[in-house]
Amino acid sequence: MNSGIYKIINKVNGKFYIGSSINFKERWKHHWSDLKNDRHVNAYLQNSYNKHGRKNFQIEILKFVIPDRDLVLKEEQKFLDYFFEKEREKIYNIARYACSGMKGRSHTEEAKQLLSEKLSGENHPHYGKPVSEEWREKISKSRKRFTDEQEASFRDRWKSGETKSSIAKEIGVHTTTITRAIERAERFNY
Repeated sequence: MNSGIYKIINKVNGKFYIGSSINFKERWKHHWSDLKNDRHVNAYLQNSYNKHGRKNFQIEILKFVIPDRDLVLKEEQKFLDYFFEKEREKIYNIARYACSGMKGRSHTEEAKQLLSEKLSGENHPHYGKPVSEEWREKISKSRKRFTDEQEASFRDRWKSGETKSSIAKEIGVHTTTITRAIERAERFNY
């Protein structure tokens, strides 16, 4: 079985991170890659990894669980509840709840203001950087729900007299979704 609950343990100080996955190998590969590249979302685990190095960390499987996402999260929550109550000083996890980093928590007004200032105007990573039409097209296509051919088909049906709302109803989406698809087909001429 390749799914369940695991623990990433710091062998130097005994602290640990609790996680779950329906595919251990893939999840662990992401953890090690993020840690190695100094971009892990858990700052406590990342700082400890930076200080102690890869050789001082190991993974231990706590429990195998049938690969069902809801069941795995339910079991992870049991472990989080236990460790947050019994060994809070040893756990790297920031989130108290499985699969929900901010559930039950909120940023303070001060933190919200700092984040706003940090990412406003000249502080924004894309401030002053021109965005090419090619890049806009890539962004647009990455957010698309339909293929170019489907959008062209919607446009053609609409031009031949069918209403956007009837197309939307047939597809099972909101009329605005069809309108945007038709606009993209017109803009990019496909």
